[in-house]
Amino acid sequence: MSKGSKRRPEKGSSYLTGWERIWGKKKEGAVAQLGERLPCTEEVAGSTPVSSTKVEEYKAKITKQFDELEEMMNKQMHLTHPEEVEEKMYSINYKWHFISEEDRDFYQGCRYALDNGLKW
Repeated sequence: MSKGSKRRPEKGSSYLTGWERIWGKKKEGAVAQLGERLPCTEEVAGSTPVSSTKVEEYKAKITKQFDELEEMMNKQMHLTHPEEVEEKMYSINYKWHFISEEDRDFYQGCRYALDNGLKW
């Protein structure tokens, strides 16, 4: 699906994402930490802070899964192949604390349509 998915607000929107609700809005990026090994040999763990790259990768993975679910629902797969839609929803469900309110509403709508056999 395109980046301008209707289920998610455009960039610059004032709503808080799941990440922001949990950790607050990020003002600056993470800082790479210097490590020290005996006898006093300094080394850098990495040039890019692990926390920022991992969070961005995880957010991208969640967005991709929601895009795939949205595509499945638009193709009415919840009526023709409900087990595949159920599997996709299960893969998203454990990330509940990290998804936005709008994506939570979308997920619950998908669940309702799947459980009740309704057209999307």
